[in-house]
Amino acid sequence: PIPVVGAYVQLTAANSQEAAEADWQRESRRTGTLLADRSPQIAAAVVNGRTFWRLRVPVSTPTDGRQLCAQLEARGTHCWTTSPGL
Repeated sequence: PIPVVGAYVQLTAANSQEAAEADWQRESRRTGTLLADRSPQIAAAVVNGRTFWRLRVPVSTPTDGRQLCAQLEARGTHCWTTSPGL
């Protein structure tokens, strides 16, 4: 586990919590060991009056987030790094 959250790697913004959970199952299977030791965080966010469910994994620093995202993108997963306040 990552002790300090300095950033997140966001994988999806789904329309429901169930969809975000399904996205995690799909991405964790598809990306092999890259997500194996990580715990997902699914958080609701209201944007322009609509609720989205953010699927993300915590990382220690923004640099770690960019590195993980680059590895995930090399395996076909679109992602981006966000700060803890978002």
